[in-house]
Amino acid sequence: MIHYETPVNTIQTSEEDRLKRIQQYGILDTPAENDFDTIALLAAEIFETQNASIWFIDKEDIFFKSNLNIQETVRVSREHSLYAPVIFKQEIAVFKNVLMQEDIRFFAAAPILTTDGFMLGAISVNDHVPHLEVSNSQIKMLQLLSGMIMEKLEERFISRKIAQNYHERFHRLSHDIKNPVTSISLYAQLLGSREMSRDKVFSMAEKIEKSCRGIEKNLQELTG
Repeated sequence: MIHYETPVNTIQTSEEDRLKRIQQYGILDTPAENDFDTIALLAAEIFETQNASIWFIDKEDIFFKSNLNIQETVRVSREHSLYAPVIFKQEIAVFKNVLMQEDIRFFAAAPILTTDGFMLGAISVNDHVPHLEVSNSQIKMLQLLSGMIMEKLEERFISRKIAQNYHERFHRLSHDIKNPVTSISLYAQLLGSREMSRDKVFSMAEKIEKSCRGIEKNLQELTG
């Protein structure tokens, strides 16, 4: 059990980099999602607690992505006594029988950590009654759930990057396709608007064919 004293300052030296990292994942102030609610529910079932939460640490506040006892996502100060020990210690916190806040007698949390050690938030369980028997298996399961949350964040990040890259790629290719289409249209108008020598017609045809090959190449790149 971690012994807790209210820290004077819960802001870490790498706070600026941590905040940049959490912004990259785009999780703050997003609506509830079934995947996260399911993970929180599993945590509550494992510990047989009244509540479970998944929360992320912003600059001044804690944002709740999932909170089983509250229907709407909320924010509380990051200095809030119930969550400050996890923010400060960045490690598993278990309080089996401590009056931490109002009627909270039991609290356990596992930090959500990136592979390079930035703490984004935590998954926690709490109850209004003490839980004197907390097994190593329960703690391990809580850690596994925090790892699952991190995996979800990585999946979201990768999906967003893929979507962004695809959008940029589509925008670039649509621009590249527009030019040869315009050229083909102009060549067709020229061919239909005046008499041309055989050589001129062949030259125009070659240019149209070249433009078509350019369009085909861009379409293959888009769909490949």
